[in-house]
Order: sequence, then C-alpha cells, then structure tokens
Amino acid sequence: MAVKVNINKEMILKHRFWIMIGVAAFLSLVGILFLEFADDAEAARKKLTTEWTVASKKKPLYNDKTREYLETKANIAKGLENTIWKSAYEAQRVMFQWPKNIEDSYKFYDGLFAIDVKMDKAPASEKEWPADPPADSNTMIGTLLKVDNVSFTIQLRDGKPQRFGKTRSIDQVTIERQKKSYNAMNNQKGLVTVTFQKGRYFGDLLTSEERNAFIDSYETQIHEILRQVDPLSDKGGVVQLKGWTYRSDSLPG
Repeated sequence: MAVKVNINKEMILKHRFWIMIGVAAFLSLVGILFLEFADDAEAARKKLTTEWTVASKKKPLYNDKTREYLETKANIAKGLENTIWKSAYEAQRVMFQWPKNIEDSYKFYDGLFAIDVKMDKAPASEKEWPADPPADSNTMIGTLLKVDNVSFTIQLRDGKPQRFGKTRSIDQVTIERQKKSYNAMNNQKGLVTVTFQKGRYFGDLLTSEERNAFIDSYETQIHEILRQVDPLSDKGGVVQLKGWTYRSDSLPG
C-alpha cells in the first residue's frame, strides 16, 4: 500500500533561504569531520609537510661551485677551439705561400716576428738577468746584436743568436721606459725582451719594405697560376689564352 506524502511547496519556497543555509552548514560539517579524522587526509598532510621540509633545505642550483664548474668547462671548450683552429691552420698553410724570393727573405712561413719590444740597460753580468720565460711562451730575452730595416737579432742567454722579423707593431719600441722609433735601436746596447708570433697571418699589415718586395715579385707568380690551366703553347696544352700562345720565358703585352 503506497504512502502518500504531502509536501507544502509554498512553505518550502517561502523558507528556501534558511533551508539552504542549513544544508550548507551540514555538508561543511561533514567535510571538516572527514578531513580531520580520515586516515588518507592525515597521510597526505604528512607527505606534503615532508616534501616542503626537504625542498626548503635544498641549496640553489646556481652557486659558487656551479660557477667554478661552468668556468672550467668553458676553459676546456676554449682550449679545444684553439686546438681545432691550429690543426686546421697546419693542414692548410702549405696551400697558401708567398713567392719563393719573399719567403727566402722574410720567412713568413715559419719565422719569428716581433710584436712588442722592450729594451733596458744590460745588467753587469748574466746572473743579474731576469729569469727566462717558459720555453713554450711567446717571449724571449737577450742582448741586442744587430738591427736592420727588416729584422733585428738578439743573443740569448745560452749564446745562440735569434732573429726576429720587423712588423708594423714595433714601429714604436720601448727603450728604458720611453717610446721611441724602431730605428732608435741602432747602436744601442741593452737587454731586450721580445714578444713575438710565429709566422705571418692573413690580415697582418705588411711593412713598407715587405710591400715593395711583394710588388717587385708579383710577376713571378703569374706563370705558376697560368700553368694550373694547362695553357696552349708550342708544346701542346688545353686552354687557349686570348691573343697569346703561352711561353714560360715571357708574359703577354
């Protein structure tokens, strides 16, 4: 037998605000009791507290140690860069050479070239000389032997002479802490400290003597260039040069 339930809709609608307040309060109380006494909530709270404690004790990722580590790695990479450049240069340098007479005179390929010169009064004895720079450095010390327009020579501690080519960098040299012209080294007697580089590089400025020597030797390079295309001559060949049959003892026009 069905039970008939009478609901007073008008009363519910009239007091709906208070009814909703009561329901909300009941549900909030249930939620609070659940969070307070449920085992899962307590475990979650402990886990969160533990993670926060561990995280708060960790040091920042970037500190002095990480900076030192990164600097070490950067220096290693820089060293590798220089090594790679040096290897590439050594493999290619034989492909780009100066004319033979220029190389014989100036040793651009493997000579030593001064980029800084300092001269002081020579000590009374070699015992008073400053310590020699490391063998792998780009500095040498010795007494001045001779000077000319394209180079100068010093005598090292062991008595061996060492020649240095002149560069545009030493148009001015330091003599007893005063800047003077390169030619001022003539007739000077003193202890010379030379900073140098080995060989000459693309982009290095030539001295006036080197430029004039290159101009004078320019024509000696033309035959070597022409022979690369196997020019047509009275002995054969492939490439016909315009208006001229190749001859090794002359140039056109």
